[in-house]
Amino acid sequence: MLGDWPVPSKIPCIGGHEGAGYIVAIGDNTNEEIKIGDPVGVKWLADSCLACEQCNKGNESTCLKAKNSGFSVDGTFQQYAVSYARHVTPLSPNLSLDLAAPIMCAGVTVVSKPSHDATMHSLLTPSTLTYSGKLSRALNSLLVNLSSSPGQVVV
Repeated sequence: MLGDWPVPSKIPCIGGHEGAGYIVAIGDNTNEEIKIGDPVGVKWLADSCLACEQCNKGNESTCLKAKNSGFSVDGTFQQYAVSYARHVTPLSPNLSLDLAAPIMCAGVTVVSKPSHDATMHSLLTPSTLTYSGKLSRALNSLLVNLSSSPGQVVV
């Protein structure tokens, strides 16, 4: 907001970079497999081009056309939030929204949307896990790896 990032900010802007809710409307040209009533999460990364070199590597958060919730697009501190369908995270209907929302925080969603499984798997190399561990220790925080994939090693 102060102009200290290379990404332009929206002023005024509704804050909030993590949220969870139910889809109540879908734009006409939406091609994603979501439907009204589905529970979804909204993350810091609101949108990216999904076509540039960074996006093709699974690094959507470094896309030069990235849009961020609560910074360059209105965020989740409102009763109804508009989000980009291709970047919402589908949630289990069994997961409470108040528990899901904090998981959408950029501090814990350092890897992109789960639909990019092959890309995500290639990002989780021993060097990136080592870097994540070092960063976690430097920030005096806890690194937690969540996985629901059978046979996936959780370090």
